[in-house]
Parts: sequence; structure tokens; C-alpha cells
Amino acid sequence: MTATSAASAGTTSTTQPANTTAATTAAPGPPPSMLQGKTIDEIIVRWNNELETQVKQFHRMANEVALWDRTLMENSEKVGGRH
Repeated sequence: MTATSAASAGTTSTTQPANTTAATTAAPGPPPSMLQGKTIDEIIVRWNNELETQVKQFHRMANEVALWDRTLMENSEKVGGRH
């Protein structure tokens, strides 16, 4: 019997509230293939190497942006001095 047919039959139906105490975390899946079969030390070394590479790239890009910023500031001063 559906809720609509129960209501039309003059009976009331109650629904149970959802169980809010149920665990919401799923069991962890298998590790990514690049980590499978590796020791913790091997994983840490790999992540450190990747981090070092990314830090170097960040510093190169930050230096380039700093150069652009200096150029913009110098040009801004030149343009502002003409008026």
C-alpha cells in the first residue's frame, strides 16, 4: 500500500527517521598502482623528490612574476610622471 492509497483509505502511515548514527566513512580502497608494493621509505623518498621539483618550479615562476611586477611598477611610474 502506498502512502497515497493509505491516506485515501483513512489510515495514517508513519515513516521511520533515517539512522543518523550509521558510519559515513567507507573502507579505504586499494592504493594507487604507483604506491602498490612500495615501502613507506620508498614512497616518502618519491614524494620528497616530487616536492623538491615542484618547489624549484614554484621559485622559478615566482621570480618571473616578480620581474613582471617590477617592470609594471616601473612603467606605471613612468606613465604617471608624464601627466
